Amino acid sequence: MCHAWLHAGWELGDKMETRNYDVWALRIQEAVHSRRGGKSAEAHPSPIRKLLLDLAFEAAAIVGAIGRNIDEVEIQGADRLDAMEGFLDQMLKFQEFSFIEYRYKLPSRNQPGIRFKVETGGTEARVVVHYFKDLVFWDVDDQGQRIFFEPIRFDLSRGEIRALPHPDLRAVYAGCTTWQAALRETLALPFRFLFDTREYPML
Repeated sequence: MCHAWLHAGWELGDKMETRNYDVWALRIQEAVHSRRGGKSAEAHPSPIRKLLLDLAFEAAAIVGAIGRNIDEVEIQGADRLDAMEGFLDQMLKFQEFSFIEYRYKLPSRNQPGIRFKVETGGTEARVVVHYFKDLVFWDVDDQGQRIFFEPIRFDLSRGEIRALPHPDLRAVYAGCTTWQAALRETLALPFRFLFDTREYPML
């Protein structure tokens, strides 16, 4: 059963209208704000660790809001948050590691996935997002390597999170004045076809 904020009569296969997507986005923002305060990384001295936890908590709140409000979308991998702090204590010893991974089950054959990969070294620190079109039937190149697209990067080098979207997705990230808004749009990429009729070949 669709929730009341969705367009009346919206069924599987129909397109979510833009105004209803805006309402959904507002619901997510409310869910994120309501979750804040439960955990905090302020007491930890590592600035990179704090920023990564901020990103992880924000992503978890967004994914939770998606799961509660959109029946047609199931996201797997949202259960890693509780162990995130201990995980970071170990993984920050390395310059590169997989940070967060989500797998989407949608009303279509494909099961896309999103991976957040941390890259640090010297004064540089960033989270690179990898978008996979299908985690069941992988796209591979001539060398057998899995093909993915980088829709956005989150730079952490200046002591804050800055969103750096791919130029080909300007239309998707237009109006995202904060990294939180950009993260919300990133986590909505796998099911964007439900409300956006435009074609994005990389998705």
